[in-house]
Amino acid sequence: MQLKKKLFLILACVVSICCLMAAKSSDNSEIEQVLNDFFETKEMNFASSEDISLNNFFTTYTRETLTTKTFYKLFLFEKQVRLENDPDILNETFDVEINDIAVDNNSAKVTAYEYYEYELSYADGEKSSRGTTYAIELERENGEWRINNISTNSELEELVEDAPDVQMLFEDESTPVSDPDIERAHQQAEVLAEQADVERTERAAYTFHG
Repeated sequence: MQLKKKLFLILACVVSICCLMAAKSSDNSEIEQVLNDFFETKEMNFASSEDISLNNFFTTYTRETLTTKTFYKLFLFEKQVRLENDPDILNETFDVEINDIAVDNNSAKVTAYEYYEYELSYADGEKSSRGTTYAIELERENGEWRINNISTNSELEELVEDAPDVQMLFEDESTPVSDPDIERAHQQAEVLAEQADVERTERAAYTFHG
């Protein structure tokens, strides 16, 4: 009798563990799909002159306060920089990796990496790029995973964090221009052209001495 009881308990434990593993696998798959869809829509929005809504990817609270969120201000800032340089941008590509999904009941934390590469029409085929790491918090809301918050490793977050309106940064000449991305926002194609010339000169000098 004792043996049967022990076997039953072991079987119950195995079934419970299998159910938990299946649930975790399902959550991970759902979260990965949500974030892949989010980044795809975000990239479409970024490269468009129109505003493609991202609201459906966020929790109710985040959706209602989206315009005050630093990560969203950063997105608007980078989009405006791109729009002001749009005539010179060629061959844009995006690559996103979803990593380290950690689920805890109805919340989850995810690390993602986005790599953006493009060419400038006056840069003789040279490619420019940037990589951004995202720390993403999600919550299960009404049975579906939604983004609650995002933070990035971009230094530009400090610039946009306290700005009530991102557009003001493009109108305020006193905005510091220490970062290359900010320089592009203020001086646009002219600064990028100068940077490309410097890089070509340095590369030519290195090749000559090598």
